[in-house]
Amino acid sequence: MELLNQRVLVTGATAGIGRETAKLFARRGASLVVTGRDTARGAQTVAVIETELPKMIARGSGAIVNISTMYASVGIADAPAIAAAKAALESLTRSWAAAFGANGIRVNTVAAGPTRTDTAIDMLGDGLEQLGSATPLGRTANPSEIAEAIVFLASPQASYLTGTTVAVDGGYTAI
Repeated sequence: MELLNQRVLVTGATAGIGRETAKLFARRGASLVVTGRDTARGAQTVAVIETELPKMIARGSGAIVNISTMYASVGIADAPAIAAAKAALESLTRSWAAAFGANGIRVNTVAAGPTRTDTAIDMLGDGLEQLGSATPLGRTANPSEIAEAIVFLASPQASYLTGTTVAVDGGYTAI
C-alpha cells in the first residue's frame, strides 16, 4: 500500500503506537508532520488541525483516524475517566463522519487493546501481559500491529469506511 503524495499528521509520535504509526506512514511514502507530549507542540498540532481540515474540505478528500481504547467499550473500575473520554471520542468520530462525509472526508477510530508500549508497561507492569492473555488471541499486541490498522484506515484502500470504530484488541471486546 503506497501513500505517495499523502500528507499525514501523527500526534503522539514520540513513543509507542504513535511512533510506530509515523514510521509506517513514512515507509509507505507519506509526508509527515509529527508531534508528541509537549505543550508547545500540542499548540502546533491544534494550529495544523485548524488549518489540515479546511484544506481537506477544499480538496474534497481526507481521512482522520482517532485513537481510542477497548476501555471505551467495557467497564474498567480503575480507569473510568479514560473510558468516558475515549467513549466520547468514538461518538465524536461518528459525528464528524456525518458532518464532513459530504466533503469527502472520512473519520474513523481505532480502539486498541492491550499493547506493549513503555507507557502501558509503566502503568500496568505484569498486569499488561495478564490482560493480553485474557484476549482470545492470548497475547498483547505490538505497537506495529495497531499502526497497521491506523494506516489502513487512512489509506485509499479504506475508501468506503467512515464513522466506525475498529477494535484492534485481540478480540477482547468480542467476549
